[in-house]
Amino acid sequence: MPEDFRKHTEQRKLLRSSGGPISITDIGSIMENKLHDRARSKHIKEQDLLFLSTKGKNYVKAWYLHFILDYLVKLKDWRKDTGESMEECIDKYKRNKKAVVISGTKEVLIEVMDFLKKNSQELQKDVNSP
Repeated sequence: MPEDFRKHTEQRKLLRSSGGPISITDIGSIMENKLHDRARSKHIKEQDLLFLSTKGKNYVKAWYLHFILDYLVKLKDWRKDTGESMEECIDKYKRNKKAVVISGTKEVLIEVMDFLKKNSQELQKDVNSP
């Protein structure tokens, strides 16, 4: 994990309903998730996107690519059972509100989704490989 992103997760404090502010890193610990998986919370995803937006468009692209690929891998068996195409699953990511957007990131999300759809055959092979 890049040093500046690690600092973001340790130093960014989020308010909670009881007790004092808590760091994003500590939220991951409380949820017993790896730091990688802590961003299941929409609020944490928004905070990460705000930070990554300051770093540049490519950081935001990488973030979206990471989460969409994770989503597609999780749907591997479901796709086999239903016959749903890779393109349909990519569209489903946005429809099911898995995709979090903040000001200025919607276009980046669409760009990443279009890239994945254009490369869906290769992606299908990669996701299905052991």
